[in-house]
Amino acid sequence: MVLLNKFLLCLLFNPCLVLSGTNCSYGGKKDTDNICFVTSKDTTISDMLKLYFRESLITNKKSATAITFLRIAKLSKGYELRIGSFDSTQTKSFLSSKREKVYGFTKHRNNLIFLFGKDAHQFFSRTTATSKFIFFEQSQPAKRENIAVAPTIQEPIVYVYKYQNGIITLIDRGRFSLLK
Repeated sequence: MVLLNKFLLCLLFNPCLVLSGTNCSYGGKKDTDNICFVTSKDTTISDMLKLYFRESLITNKKSATAITFLRIAKLSKGYELRIGSFDSTQTKSFLSSKREKVYGFTKHRNNLIFLFGKDAHQFFSRTTATSKFIFFEQSQPAKRENIAVAPTIQEPIVYVYKYQNGIITLIDRGRFSLLK
């Protein structure tokens, strides 16, 4: 656990270990898959991230090893953006029950952000730089005398935004579903 936290701190405050020129998969389904680094196509997204991190620091007292997930979905008019952060120690357990695939990752002011949703490509472009992240590797749940122990998962506070015609509006925040 200490090694994991040191690794995540290294990722958050230092440049990631990047393997240039390798192919990345859409999803990180296997522990051999690489996840693409992505860049934003729209400055409005950067503005939303600034507001989110400022607000979430005040309300959530985010830890130094927090991981952020951003899910983008097309609506009939515009897009819905759901964003939430939680401690990295819960990431693997949280992801184990989700079937949605990761589109890529980026950093915003030393905050590691993973992007989900088939419409993420509307706002982000993949680069050739890739990385592996240990919390995307599949693992078996811990067992105690042949009885599986359920992981403790705390759903993050999710901020729901609507993007339409270049304008992002905060719709709601609360304990909503972040990923499918």
